[in-house]
Amino acid sequence: MRRLTTLTILLASAAGVAACGSGGGGADTPVTIVTGNIAYFIVSGPSSKDTLQVLPGGQVQLSGAALDGDLNPVALVGDTTWASRDTTIARVDAHGLVTASAVGSVWVIGSFTPKASSTSFRDSALVQVLGTQ
Repeated sequence: MRRLTTLTILLASAAGVAACGSGGGGADTPVTIVTGNIAYFIVSGPSSKDTLQVLPGGQVQLSGAALDGDLNPVALVGDTTWASRDTTIARVDAHGLVTASAVGSVWVIGSFTPKASSTSFRDSALVQVLGTQ
């Protein structure tokens, strides 16, 4: 697993990379998405913080993006799955939508497997559910 936190934030907020799990879309800046070999898969949320914060009952949308070795966006053609390391704190659906249920911190993992490939890429985001116990 390769972590590119700063790059994740830049891509999510400035480049508007077409992302899986969020229905596409993004910032107004046009980005050329190429097809090619994936070197990195990154998970990001709507915030520029390393830890995403949400209140119990709240939701946060995560998305995944792929980059080639030159850090150019690559189209996500394949299967992305999402998992919460602790579903008592937060659950994540098949589209990367995290729903908080209890105070605490949890890692949410996105895994991407390109079509016709056995190689899988993973990254994660830390979600902190705020409140009093």
